[in-house]
This record gives sequence, C-alpha cells and structure tokens, in this order.
Amino acid sequence: MHFYDAKTAAPRYEVPCSTKEGMRPARISDARKHGWYPSVTEIMNVLAKPGLEQYKINQAILAALTLPRIEGEPDDDLLKRIKHDAKEHAKQAALKGEEIHDAVAAIYDGRGIYHFDATVRDCAEKVRNYLDAMGLHSFTAELPFVDPRYGYGGRVDLVDREKQVILDLKTTEKHLDRDSKEKKLNWPEHKTQLAAYGHAIFGREFDCDFRAINIYVDYSGHVTHHEWELNYSDFILFENTLLIWKIKKNYYPEASNG
Repeated sequence: MHFYDAKTAAPRYEVPCSTKEGMRPARISDARKHGWYPSVTEIMNVLAKPGLEQYKINQAILAALTLPRIEGEPDDDLLKRIKHDAKEHAKQAALKGEEIHDAVAAIYDGRGIYHFDATVRDCAEKVRNYLDAMGLHSFTAELPFVDPRYGYGGRVDLVDREKQVILDLKTTEKHLDRDSKEKKLNWPEHKTQLAAYGHAIFGREFDCDFRAINIYVDYSGHVTHHEWELNYSDFILFENTLLIWKIKKNYYPEASNG
C-alpha cells in the first residue's frame, strides 16, 4: 500500500521489519500509527477499472489457450497454473512499465538514461520528443504532494507549474489489438486521477483550469496522448471515492480545511 507523510509529503511505501533486518510493505496499521495519507491510486482501487479488468481477463484467456495440459492433470491444478502464468505476465508488464516511467523521469530530472536497456531508452526518448512537439519542455518529475484539506497524497509523473500542466504517463504492451485496430487507452478513472492531482498541486477549490494530460506509450515506442476537459464534478467524484475508501478501511486521516 502507498502512503505519504502528512507533513513532508515523503513517500511511505515501506517500513523497517520489526523481527528481522530489511523492509516490508507499509500497511494500513502503519498509516494509522503515523497519520499518513493514502495515495490517489490506493484510494481509487475501490473503483471499478474496466480497462484493467479486461486486461486481466485477456491474459487469463491467453494463458489458458497457450498452456498445454499435463496428462492426467486435475482441473484445479490446471487452473492454478493458468492463474500463475497470467499473473506472471502481468507482473513482468508492470516491471517494464515502471522502468519506462523511471527513464522518463530521469530525462527531466537530469539523471540521464544511459543505464536503462535500449528498448526502455527508446520509449523514454520518444515520449520526450512527443512532448517537445506539443510545446512542453520543462517538467518537474515524480513530484510528491499531499492535500491536507482532504487527507490524501500522491506522486505525479510530470508537472509544469508555470504552464499549469499535470501529466500522467500510462504504458501498454501494444497500442493495437489483434485486429490491428487502435486499443481504447483512455478510461474515466484516468480523468478522475488527474483531477485529484491538480486539485492538490494547484490548490483549485472550485475550478479545474489546469491542463490534464495522459501520455500513452507502448513497448515499441508508439506514443499518443489524451487531454481531458475537467470540471469540478470530476473532483467531486474523487472526493466521494475518498470517503468510500475511508469507510471501508475505517481510517480517517486527520485533514484540515483551514
């Protein structure tokens, strides 16, 4: 689970293990103890995500079609292997997506991308070229934030405070489906996520007059974007999602409307 320090906005994803050396993932109990704020992505896990669910279904179907059945194998054992194969594919895809995110961030924070593999470097450079063509050149990368008015936090991929642009990067394996048609990449939850980010970073209470953009890149380096037209109802949706999260988790982090 992802949380953020209410005072410093520092990410609190891991905590030291109490019984052995090393770190473990943060839990809701840790957040309660320290008063940490939940992340936007953690909060939005309570919403249905049609795109993600369709991806999981497709991976399970593909695993079922491609895994040979072992002679005499019980149905339950085959089902376990199919689930494991589908999860492993999703895990590897997530790791690839994280690498691309890290490489894009490295371009804009000046770290350089020489240490990433060629495929990841190519994707990151094509994202930069695409943004350059849009007239967007200067970003703060991986900006952590908290919104003390509502008690949530997060980390934004790219922010241009001067031009008031919020940009979130999404990765996908392929931008075309099996029929060589463009996949649907932009989903309503992406819009809600950006509304929450912008509301916190730009302090907007009754309007959403910042630019909210999703950049989509696949592993071949194909880049496209979608710019959302936000209004205050988009933040209201997030605000109510946050309330549902608090009720489900029975955790009401201290927030100030001052």
